[in-house]
Amino acid sequence: MYKRQTFDGSTFTKAAETSVPANTFADTAGLISCLDAMSNWTAAITNEVDIKIEAAANGTEYNEKRCNLIYVRTSAGAANGTVGVANEICADDSYLYHCIGANTITGANWRRIARGDVYY
Repeated sequence: MYKRQTFDGSTFTKAAETSVPANTFADTAGLISCLDAMSNWTAAITNEVDIKIEAAANGTEYNEKRCNLIYVRTSAGAANGTVGVANEICADDSYLYHCIGANTITGANWRRIARGDVYY
């Protein structure tokens, strides 16, 4: 689940409860409520997973808006063949894991990178 979403100047943060005035959401339905409360946008769930965001009106000022999702998930080892989405990043205490492609049962879809020392 995404922990933070930034869209069109607003930031929404995952919390225990959904509060549209506080820009916090507990689940996907709560995030949709927060997005849908924005005056220039409507949001709805599409295929039980994806959120579709549309401009409330037509106009070039609504084109090419970026949506930034910060997705945080502790890795279960990120072993090859485990569920992953291309370019997903997970971490544990020692490594960062980068998924280079959709999972397959025998595929080598994860790359492991040692966390190492802090960069100064």
